[in-house]
Amino acid sequence: MNTLKGKNSKITVLENSIKIEPSGWRGWDRVGVEVPFDKIKGVEFLEPTWGLFGFLTIIINEGSNLNINIFTSRTQLMNNPYSIPFDKKQLKEFEEMRNKINTIISSKPFNSSQSSSPDILEQIEKLSKLKDSGILTEEEFNTKKEELLKKL
Repeated sequence: MNTLKGKNSKITVLENSIKIEPSGWRGWDRVGVEVPFDKIKGVEFLEPTWGLFGFLTIIINEGSNLNINIFTSRTQLMNNPYSIPFDKKQLKEFEEMRNKINTIISSKPFNSSQSSSPDILEQIEKLSKLKDSGILTEEEFNTKKEELLKKL
């Protein structure tokens, strides 16, 4: 299950991202988005209730995502390009999609600046010690240091 169609959009899990596209006549006014996994903070899930759609919403690290909770207006969610509405008949499929996305984002090692910064700084310290001990020349040290600093 890599693609799942909701009420006005469909969600597709790609190798490095999630794509949400308008679908059907209800999606005529929606905007398509593609979000890399390293920008995804999590997945919010609002189950459908009697006569009301449920929503699977991708929460991103940056941008104008809504804070999704039980009090969030379903109209707001319907207009959110990161939300996919679905009905009660689709509940099981959307729960599986939520679980799949959560598994992917929790298992993939992403290069976020928060997690890589200490490692890069440690590498520069080690290079400095190698330079001080004469193993690396000043030029080699500076070249490698520049490469590492670009990754920050």
